[in-house]
Amino acid sequence: GYDMDAFMVLDVDNYPEEWCHEYPYYSDTQDPNVSKQVFYQDLLIGLYDKNIEPFDLKSFYGEKLKKLEEIQIPSDLTYMFDYHKSIVNILYKKCDMGIRIKKAYDNKDTQALIKIIDELKELKDDVLSVREKMYTMWHKEHKVFGWDLTDRRLYGLYGRVDTAIRKLNEFIDDTNIIIEELEEERLLMGPVNVREDKSLISSLGFSKIITPALSAR
Repeated sequence: GYDMDAFMVLDVDNYPEEWCHEYPYYSDTQDPNVSKQVFYQDLLIGLYDKNIEPFDLKSFYGEKLKKLEEIQIPSDLTYMFDYHKSIVNILYKKCDMGIRIKKAYDNKDTQALIKIIDELKELKDDVLSVREKMYTMWHKEHKVFGWDLTDRRLYGLYGRVDTAIRKLNEFIDDTNIIIEELEEERLLMGPVNVREDKSLISSLGFSKIITPALSAR
């Protein structure tokens, strides 16, 4: 009895074909899950920044957020849509943040970094907001088991945003210091034939999104 159009707005990972490494996809595991990459990837390491850099994800997620603000939400499912809206809000804010951090660091643009730090402080609050909304939804819809992993993932994201703020502040105080993560060249992730202009890929493993370190696997 619900309006199907409201639920269609929850579909986030439906990127233009010309952005994607492969198309058409022959299984669900091949679909680009860019939202998961954007949400969890480290802002200092930027494993997927080279892949997403050619595309205007800011406008893409901004349009998704706008539609979520405009739709008529079923009154008994407000908690579900509020949670999803909080996720898309982070995707909108975070999708180009690592790219901008790297550029400002390379150019020693401390004024740009000061503005980004303000965004990062806001992002920390957004992560806690997502956790609160997800806590409500999880405990309403599921058994408790598995929530412990979500706690670790979200607080892990929170902690890395906090570390980014700390390291960028240290760099602003002394631009002669080196932030090792930002010294590294950004490379394309994915198959050997992935191209910069067609580079959105699937990366399902959480550990492969958050770090290149083998120890995390």
